[in-house]
Amino acid sequence: MLAVIGGSLGAAALNTIARRIGERSDRGFHILQLAGEAHADAVSEWAHAGTKWTVRDFEDEMEYVYAAADLAITRSGAMTISELEATGTPAIVVPLPAGKGYQALNAAEIEAAGGAVVVDQAQADVVVDLAFEIMRDHGRRSEMAKRAAATGHRGAAEAVASMTVELIDA
Repeated sequence: MLAVIGGSLGAAALNTIARRIGERSDRGFHILQLAGEAHADAVSEWAHAGTKWTVRDFEDEMEYVYAAADLAITRSGAMTISELEATGTPAIVVPLPAGKGYQALNAAEIEAAGGAVVVDQAQADVVVDLAFEIMRDHGRRSEMAKRAAATGHRGAAEAVASMTVELIDA
């Protein structure tokens, strides 16, 4: 299953990428598209019923999305990147081209490790072709998953909590 995750507000660029993927006749995989509340109705209109394409505005239990995903197409907010790392989900990351490039920086470690491929939003066609390439290559997805899981900082919450308790007790 390909998860296209636009975040709670959705991402028009990712919705367009999902549409291009969904319209290809050689797609043999399911798409779960989290389109955002503002976009879900419009996306549902062109996400044809019965074509292995599920559109939702938002998902409260993202752990199930990541567990089911063979590949994710996402933005690269700090929380999303940490979720990809924590769950070992291989990804194509399309940073939001805004601000001072923070989203691209967020994705640098997981990309360097080989757990994700970062593609500029202006290269939407590259994302579509890359998604098909990775979805058809189980070995590549498996390796990307291992590499994604090897990044991040497991136990960070416990470490921060421990430091906080130490400061309070000091």
